[in-house]
Amino acid sequence: MATFVHIANARDALHIYRNGLKPRRARFTSAGDVAEVHRVVFCVPVVPNFQATFQWLRELKRGGYRTAVGVQFRIDDGQEVWFGRYGKPHERMTAADAVGRYMSMPDSRGYEVLVPRRVAPREIMRVRDVPQLMGWRFFPESKNTGTTWWPSLKGEIKRRRVIASINRKDSRELRGRE
Repeated sequence: MATFVHIANARDALHIYRNGLKPRRARFTSAGDVAEVHRVVFCVPVVPNFQATFQWLRELKRGGYRTAVGVQFRIDDGQEVWFGRYGKPHERMTAADAVGRYMSMPDSRGYEVLVPRRVAPREIMRVRDVPQLMGWRFFPESKNTGTTWWPSLKGEIKRRRVIASINRKDSRELRGRE
């Protein structure tokens, strides 16, 4: 049995534990570069590297909720899933193959598994609390790229504080040049 983790809002934890994970619509490209729309559950394989398992946490929290939980579940090894990097073509393979490929990668940041069905409550092993500062934001290689993201902060938590601090820093730099 392959074990995966889905990151969800902590407010929905009890509902998920009772009713399972409901798939949502997702548009992604398959290996043939054809955009497809499916109802899927997004997840990542549970691996010994804690950082790799919960890498999506900070990016998903940008959606507006403050506290996230990890929903750990098991599916059959032969279950067909989609595997690939976010924004890139995904391949259809078995769950066991997806876990094997994920574990053998030197850098698995940005990869995801899409389960094309509902995850039943009996398949959920546990709903666990996770450290809230785990993972990356925007995209896995976003650290030290020299780009500024503050104009795209619409809807983010503490948006006003971030923009105000950037504006203060910019005005200090301008005063120093005069």
